[in-house]
Amino acid sequence: MHTNSRRARATLAITALALGACQPKAPPSAPATNAEREHAVTLTEASERAGRIETARLERSTRGPSLALPAVIEADPSQVARVGARVEGRVYALRVAVGATVERGAPLVEIDTVELHQVSTEYFVAQARMRQARDALTRARALVRDGVGAAADLRRAEADERVAAATLHESEEHLHFLGLGEREIQQLRSTSSHGRVRAIIRSPMAGRVSALPVSIGQVVNGTDTVAVLGDAARVWVAARVFQVDLARVRVGASVRVEVDGAAEPLRATIATVSDVLDPETRTATARAALDNNGRALRDGMSVTARVDTEAPSALWVDERSIVAHDGARGAFVRTGAHVFEFRPVRIDGPPADRMAVAEGLREGDELVTNGAFLLLGELERASRGEED
Repeated sequence: MHTNSRRARATLAITALALGACQPKAPPSAPATNAEREHAVTLTEASERAGRIETARLERSTRGPSLALPAVIEADPSQVARVGARVEGRVYALRVAVGATVERGAPLVEIDTVELHQVSTEYFVAQARMRQARDALTRARALVRDGVGAAADLRRAEADERVAAATLHESEEHLHFLGLGEREIQQLRSTSSHGRVRAIIRSPMAGRVSALPVSIGQVVNGTDTVAVLGDAARVWVAARVFQVDLARVRVGASVRVEVDGAAEPLRATIATVSDVLDPETRTATARAALDNNGRALRDGMSVTARVDTEAPSALWVDERSIVAHDGARGAFVRTGAHVFEFRPVRIDGPPADRMAVAEGLREGDELVTNGAFLLLGELERASRGEED
């Protein structure tokens, strides 16, 4: 009886061992954890802040690679004045210096001109005729009031006074055209000699004097430029668009203007695209306005304009997010607090400043947009430490 019980228990034990040997073994968790660690970087809060790590939620977009175009900075035509001499004569004095900031109406150049002497003489004659006409009108009114004058004579005197007033006003306007202000005209009224009064070329706008292409004693005519003024607070960037790229450049597109020596590109929006091509370069001109409050941009400066283009909807990422590790291109994704995982990706299309990710990333991933190379350095340093 006891012998049979012992045999039964032994049989059950052997059966249990056999069944256990046949059961599939659970995969060990350690290798998977090690694989994750091989492609992840963990930073401290301080190191992440010092490294300026930035991330953004990955979304589908139609903003594809930008188009790099050669461009130049141009002065805004509405903010530039090329001031002409208006009259023939000799430059007597320069009232401003290059680089000076002036207000509208400020004197720029004095010109000694025969025309001013002629206009001054006409002004003196108009003044005399005005006084004569007013005296005649006063007498005619007195005679009519006393009943001894004719109404026709009064109407004639009134007409003569209006003609004289119009002639005097025209002479004053001519003096204003020659740059004389009220003080200079008053000086003419108070003296019979006008040799000390000269034509004054005044600024038509507020701005900065960028050029004075004349010198004292120089003889000028009415079409010569005596001063160039501008308000450089706003300028244009003029980009040359080749015929093959015209379909990719549209009004309203964002543009980044890269200036040599500048830390960051300037942002602008395409305002116009010319309808005709330059016959020599076979390019059209796309223009965008730029704020230039710091006056760092100057007329004629060469820059590069990167215009955003439209593309099919995809997971577009900036090139600075893509790095190479162990012969594979990839990107870093935040997977936890201060934890960043390197994920190999497949790029659809040639390398560019923006690339479409076909595999390796998903919409909604928190992609590292700044600091990927810092994370790559940490990852490679950790890999070398494991090898050692």
